[in-house]
Amino acid sequence: MRGIFYACLCALIAVVSPASSETGMCLVVCSGSGIDRPGDIRRIDYENDQTINTSDILGYGVSPRFAPDGNGFAYITGTTVKICDLDGTVTREFSVAASDGNISYTADGIYQASGGQIHLYDLDGNETWNRSFSDLSRSNALVSANGNIAGGVEKIGTWRVVIYDLESGETRPIMDEQGCSACPSPDGSLMTQNMGSPCHTEMRIRNTSDGSIAHHLVLETITGLDVDNTSNGRWCWNRQTWSSNSNEWVILPIGLDNQMSGCRQLRKTCSPWIYKLGTQKAVCLVDRTADFWMPTDYYSGKVYNGNVPSLKLSETSLEFLADSGDANPASQTVIATTTAGALEDVSVTGATSWLSVDLSAASGNDIALTNSISIAGLSTGNHTATIEVATSNAGTKTYTVTAVIKSQPVISEIAVAPSLGVVEPGGQVQFGAEALDQYGELFSPQPAFAWTVSGGGAIDASSGLFAAGTTEGGPHTVTAAGGGMSGIAQVRVATTPDIHVKVNCGDNRFDVDGWDPDDDYLNNNPSNHTWSGTVDIAGVENAAPQDVYKSVVHNDHDYNFPDIPNGTYTLRLHLADEHSDRTMTYIAEGRTILDNFDIVSEVGQNKALTKDFTVAVTDGNGLQLECNGNGGDVFECGLEIIGYSTQQDPVRLISPNGGEGYAVGQTITIMWEAADPSGSFVIQVSLDAGLSWHQITGENGVTGGAFKWQIPPHFTGTDNSQVPVNSDQCMVKLYEYATTSLEDVSDGVFSMGTGEGIVFPGSPGPRAPFTVRATGEGLLYFIVRSTEPYTIDIVAPNGAIIDSRSGRGPWHHVYARRPPASGTYIVKARVGARRYARRMAVLR
Repeated sequence: MRGIFYACLCALIAVVSPASSETGMCLVVCSGSGIDRPGDIRRIDYENDQTINTSDILGYGVSPRFAPDGNGFAYITGTTVKICDLDGTVTREFSVAASDGNISYTADGIYQASGGQIHLYDLDGNETWNRSFSDLSRSNALVSANGNIAGGVEKIGTWRVVIYDLESGETRPIMDEQGCSACPSPDGSLMTQNMGSPCHTEMRIRNTSDGSIAHHLVLETITGLDVDNTSNGRWCWNRQTWSSNSNEWVILPIGLDNQMSGCRQLRKTCSPWIYKLGTQKAVCLVDRTADFWMPTDYYSGKVYNGNVPSLKLSETSLEFLADSGDANPASQTVIATTTAGALEDVSVTGATSWLSVDLSAASGNDIALTNSISIAGLSTGNHTATIEVATSNAGTKTYTVTAVIKSQPVISEIAVAPSLGVVEPGGQVQFGAEALDQYGELFSPQPAFAWTVSGGGAIDASSGLFAAGTTEGGPHTVTAAGGGMSGIAQVRVATTPDIHVKVNCGDNRFDVDGWDPDDDYLNNNPSNHTWSGTVDIAGVENAAPQDVYKSVVHNDHDYNFPDIPNGTYTLRLHLADEHSDRTMTYIAEGRTILDNFDIVSEVGQNKALTKDFTVAVTDGNGLQLECNGNGGDVFECGLEIIGYSTQQDPVRLISPNGGEGYAVGQTITIMWEAADPSGSFVIQVSLDAGLSWHQITGENGVTGGAFKWQIPPHFTGTDNSQVPVNSDQCMVKLYEYATTSLEDVSDGVFSMGTGEGIVFPGSPGPRAPFTVRATGEGLLYFIVRSTEPYTIDIVAPNGAIIDSRSGRGPWHHVYARRPPASGTYIVKARVGARRYARRMAVLR
């Protein structure tokens, strides 16, 4: 079939010359399921009218585009942009706001359209520019290589191509007739436009200056091609894109599939074609008859020779953790390999006095680089070296080695679990405790714990077994003390949960008694979908009423339940799917509870499934649930939130609450929350962890929940002596003036004085899965409580990144560094798809 079509296309565009010296590389997405789906990314090399290499799989995602110099490419998978070498090795990656939207790789950086804006990111993932477009309704706009314009598609009555002017912010249609598949040429002078109704059988290329037609191709008029108006005979093309480096080449997916009424539209069978405007030359790079190969970019004039060895490293960064004065950590190995042949003349440079790198050989296919560190004489904090691996035949690559030297661990926290226990009258619940060091790790050896309970019930002093009384009540406070520290938890005695929210997801036509529609909780404006069949609920434990399963929410979305108070809850998802091969991910309160879950593989099609998860709400911001699917296919029919709230304290100190650092002369804001906001509170400050107190407010106290206080150089003692304000054992206490019975004290100590101070006036928000702390030793600690990929940067006022850390953290991941010089900085964190920023002032 390829030969017949190729000959007929030539009749339209003139005779193709025989052999030529055309060269280039084409990127394709091989999804097997249509133009809107991510899939395997491959590169096809082309030279002298022949395909010389159909590469192995280089990645998985959408919208792969070559780098401006042709030495790599970038693509997006979910909300992660990945930047790669030509062999697919990921060299950088970062998160963006929108999922699987088209990206444009230019000399300016990476462009992406989402949420009514076009965003520009540098190659480290920092957003450097954005502009809003009121008519930008789709997230697949592509930007010209010179960064002047973007081409998009708007549905105003019918689909039509529009131009987004990135300089002026104006939107203008390129024509008044129906059309789609907009892509600007690299210099922005031309724009593609699909035409033809009802099929995509016609393409026009228009001048962006005035909308006039520069080129016109019509598939139906090709002489000799056997086409008719039935659904069995029409060819079509779709989603043209322009070469990233040449105004001459346009990429044409061409294929068949019975997907549109009266014609065949590109969906499941497609071959990658390239078309040169200047010579009117069309070439089919690979003939596909059974699957879908969507071409996205063609780099003209360059061929990557896949037989030349390319250096690969098994790791791009190593981290060694050690306690000061302890034994050296175990060695770690990086493997240097090659894509073809053997590596030659391998050498390493960059090792320091504390790091040694030993090669297993100087040549070969797999060479081991053994990294060993010696911590003798190393100060506490981070030490980093960059190792360059060089070869004579496969280039060079680098990796970093970081040695994190920690001070000797001390007990800094007692963690008690469960944080909220619930038991029926007369029942029992077992509590446990762990001592954690200043790095959030288990302290060894663990101390013995003494257990007490206040408010009701009884607890075994040595085992932590709580026995409830015969009446409901609580929460009662459970305390575990050991190693000079204590931790608390709460326990409630109850027979029925005090919170039970039932939400019917999807179309509001299906009212179910006792179940709320999801409109008030739903974000991101997803669509609703109604199942064509009936979902089977027979034998399903805790199944919802039948009508709950009639409709679902479709496309990525999230729920916000701001009125759910702090507490521990069961989150119950009611799921069903009528199609196979779809996976979904759910994140509750920043923690992944389902990862790439396939409903049908577990219970089958059109069968109800309930899943229960324990979710703790501790931030006072309610419960949040993020729902993401592969390609946007995510469905839930209903959800329930069942559990017990934690009674709020009548007064709660917010800040300072432990870990902060302040300088003399600095004005800080002491903040608190109270059940009675009109109450007046007296505030006192301690310099010795609560042994003595100095009052800083008038005798009648202050109201309003906030009090600004400038730190003095000293306090006046009871004997009129001057007590210098220079301590790392500071605490704040406030109590209600009228009764003196309501009070709260800082959870931990903070520092004040003339030494090093670190101030965090802002906050990343209660849902942020990371925190930044400072200690009396002058170290910053970045704590990531997420399994998602993260990057944390410290950014100077001039925009320069002075320190950066990235990886994929466990639930509790810690590392430390010395703060920079005095000044104001921004701590930026990207955890998964979420971004946070926090201002940091360092005073030395």
